[in-house]
Amino acid sequence: MARNPLIYAAVIGLILYFFRIPLPSSLQDGFKLIGGAYAAIVLLMLDMQLKKTNWRNSIRQELWIAIVMRIVGVPLLSWLSLTLIGIHGLEASVLLVQSSMPSAINSVVLMEKYGGDKELVALTVAISTVASFLYLPIIIYWSSGL
Repeated sequence: MARNPLIYAAVIGLILYFFRIPLPSSLQDGFKLIGGAYAAIVLLMLDMQLKKTNWRNSIRQELWIAIVMRIVGVPLLSWLSLTLIGIHGLEASVLLVQSSMPSAINSVVLMEKYGGDKELVALTVAISTVASFLYLPIIIYWSSGL
């Protein structure tokens, strides 16, 4: 964690925010450009990883466990947590739907940086994103009753 530049960037950002230190406009413009390009770059990384993936050898038990946990386990745990905490209404619906979103593409970036099973993560992101077209409407309907 100590080598992760995101931690230092967050700390610097909080310091700048709390002490209301403005950035020069040239830096602000540069950061906006980088922020705008982030989604495209990450999707490109996911695409490159999926193209390198051997689909026949990558479909294994760990992948299906990750998909089931993402689609079923996380929404159920979120619902249980919201019920135990006592959050109801619109706030509960928003939190449940947000927690039920597909696996974050940022995990591909982290796996690329720190190593690990890149194929498993890329496939989990891709499959959970495609599956979200089926299960998110159900969760949204279900959450409207909270």
